[in-house]
Amino acid sequence: MDIDAWRNSGDLFDFGDYRIFYKTEGSGVPILFIHGFPTASWDWHKVWPDFVSGH
Repeated sequence: MDIDAWRNSGDLFDFGDYRIFYKTEGSGVPILFIHGFPTASWDWHKVWPDFVSGH
């Protein structure tokens, strides 16, 4: 998956002055992935499929 496909597979919401990207996939118990600054959710793109299949 390239970064454009990753971005297009998620959604955005506004929180104050910030636009927040998120993805919702899978089923079962939710997992919250948090990345550090100045990185992005793209950090999770390689492990995402493994977690989605079990959660």
